[in-house]
Amino acid sequence: MRQVAIGNDIALDDIAFRPCGAKITADIQNSATDTIDVCEGNMNTYTFTGNASSQYQSPVYHWQLSTDQGITWNDIPGATETTYVRSPTMAAGKYWYRLTVVDATVAGITSCRIASNLLIINVHPFLLANAGPDRV
Repeated sequence: MRQVAIGNDIALDDIAFRPCGAKITADIQNSATDTIDVCEGNMNTYTFTGNASSQYQSPVYHWQLSTDQGITWNDIPGATETTYVRSPTMAAGKYWYRLTVVDATVAGITSCRIASNLLIINVHPFLLANAGPDRV
C-alpha cells in the first residue's frame, strides 16, 4: 500500500494579511535613511513627505504615530496632508510614523487604509556619567 502526503509538511508559510492597494512611500526630508537617532532634548524638527499612487481618485491621507513599536497606531490630529512637520520631542522613546491612504469613497472604513513604510525617530536618554568624588 502506498501512502501519499497531502499538504505542506516541510516548508513554512510566511503569510501576512493587509488591505490590497497601491504602494505608499514616505521619507524624511534631507535624510538618506528612514531612521533618525537623536538625544533627549534635541530641538530639531523633521519634515516627513509621502507619495501615493495616482490610482487613488480622491485620496484621504492620515499620518499616524506609534509609541509601542507598531502594536497600536493613532491618527495624528490635523496631519492629513502628504507632508507632516514633526515637532521636537523632549521625552526619550521610540516614535514610529507612517502615512495611511484610502480613497474617499471608503474613508470611513479604517481597515481599508494602506500604510507606507515606517519612519522612525529614536530619542535616546542622556547618559549620566559619574567618575566618583573629586580627587587631587
